[in-house]
Amino acid sequence: MSEATSADAPTSDATGSGLPTPGTTTSVADVTGHDETGGRHPHGQERGVRLCFVCLGNICRSPTAEAIMRHLVANADVGPFVVIDSAGTSAYHAGDPPDRRSTAAAARHGVRLDGQSRQFTVEDFERFDHIIAMDGQNLRNLRRLARGPADLARLSLLRQWRPEHDGPDMCVTADVPDPYYDVDDGFETVFRICTVACSAILATLLRQSSVSPVAPKIGTLGRGAKAPDNSPF
Repeated sequence: MSEATSADAPTSDATGSGLPTPGTTTSVADVTGHDETGGRHPHGQERGVRLCFVCLGNICRSPTAEAIMRHLVANADVGPFVVIDSAGTSAYHAGDPPDRRSTAAAARHGVRLDGQSRQFTVEDFERFDHIIAMDGQNLRNLRRLARGPADLARLSLLRQWRPEHDGPDMCVTADVPDPYYDVDDGFETVFRICTVACSAILATLLRQSSVSPVAPKIGTLGRGAKAPDNSPF
């Protein structure tokens, strides 16, 4: 999601912003709208990993995945290592905040959603290393936008990222269900699915890098928040 710009709109948290591509002077603001300038990671890692989560409207599923990933990255204390954003393949809700039901579901677990919806662009293929679709239809939409094999290689489905698999399992075709026309339980389901997948993504990225998390647990709630008995954290 893009950073909110009006005085009354929510502003994006800078937690989880990352580094420029090696050999460039691109700032994180060029990628996510945040105002940090990319630099050397405190653990010595010079290269950040850039993730973009994509659904249809960028108000329910993809901002939920973005917020969860920011939360996990912040708790693991590897924020500068990962650049995180989200977008939609449509412009139906461009400029809108996240769906209030997604915001409420995340808040119940101590996770904050903010920002404004934006549409995915062809230029995003150059900005992100992993472009992660919420379902098969949006994956097909992204494939139609791809300019060649390099762009296609960046694409995966969220549920292809599993704890027992090192990287996306391309045999998996399961979707993250769209909760927009569902009751509130649908938003809780999306939150749980995104938590499992985002935890697997972060664990995979850390295994493939020289960065080690400082926090002993990656999947924890925000400080002071109490996990319900059935929490996925």
